[in-house]
Amino acid sequence: MQIEQSDVAMVAAAYGVSVDDSPPRPLGGAVNRVHRIGTSIGDLVVRMHPPETSVERLAAVHAIQDALRARGLPVPAILRTTEGTSWTTIRGRPTAVSVYVPNAHQMETWEDGQAAFAIMGRLHAALRSLPTSDLPPPEYGCYAAPITALAMLAETERAFRAQRGHDGYARAAAVRDATCALLHRLQIAYAGYESSLPRTLIHGDLLGSNLLLAGGRVVAILDFDRLAERERIYELAYALFHLLNRFRLKQVIRCGENGGLGDDVLANIGQLLRCYNAEVDLPLTAVEVAALPYEMARAPLYPVAAGESVADTLPIAGQLPAAQWLADNASYVGTSLMSLLNSDIAR
Repeated sequence: MQIEQSDVAMVAAAYGVSVDDSPPRPLGGAVNRVHRIGTSIGDLVVRMHPPETSVERLAAVHAIQDALRARGLPVPAILRTTEGTSWTTIRGRPTAVSVYVPNAHQMETWEDGQAAFAIMGRLHAALRSLPTSDLPPPEYGCYAAPITALAMLAETERAFRAQRGHDGYARAAAVRDATCALLHRLQIAYAGYESSLPRTLIHGDLLGSNLLLAGGRVVAILDFDRLAERERIYELAYALFHLLNRFRLKQVIRCGENGGLGDDVLANIGQLLRCYNAEVDLPLTAVEVAALPYEMARAPLYPVAAGESVADTLPIAGQLPAAQWLADNASYVGTSLMSLLNSDIAR
């Protein structure tokens, strides 16, 4: 949704800057209104959060972003208002402003992936040293343990069935049924390893346009809205699954008809994990590597569990075969990655 010029004027007044004549340019955002504006101090990013966003949570997240930036992580600076706060309120929406990072791109190659997973290791090392007690939980998420996702599916079923007249209903219903069956399988596996997984603060949505590169290095880590303490392997699994899906769509890799991964792809994944291990303070454990394919299989399922409509469900249809293949071949994938990592894994 486009922000208004009056919103931009209010931002300019709150931050003590002047704006140029160019209209605000949308930068996406599934939950927030995110726009780029031109100002007297350069281009800035305006992020207008939903009205229900807790300002206590927002301030705590900004403090963590400041701490990460102070430790050399490529986190764009969060600007302060003329009153010294890290946010203002525009039409009832908590609004933050940060520095715009130009001429950057998403991960396009395996080499990009290596740079991204190395920075993820540095990020996790820094986050492990920060306190979490003062961080309220996120208002929105893309994470749910399998048993929680099953409960969400049950809760959204009535609203979904109300769309029986939709042209895509039958296909969407099949996606929900397949998701339910897969979640039951994943819950059995999850119960066996969950208690042994290291937990830390994780970014929670470290993929796509939230991690930008230029000149072979990561230049921006963006959108900490889903920052929370979770199993850290989920961060890697979530990023890996969606990276592989992006690579598949762009024909960087070729997968089998059933979403299967060849040995060449597994070898490249192993190299990404090596890059992560080289930078993190606690290398991946054997339990984490064994859990990785199950956690990757869980990565695309949240929108189906949380969604109440055919439109929420159908976009995941193309990702289900890969998720099912990972669950079917978890032992093979985990063993292969362990072999590739070899002595790099802390046992």
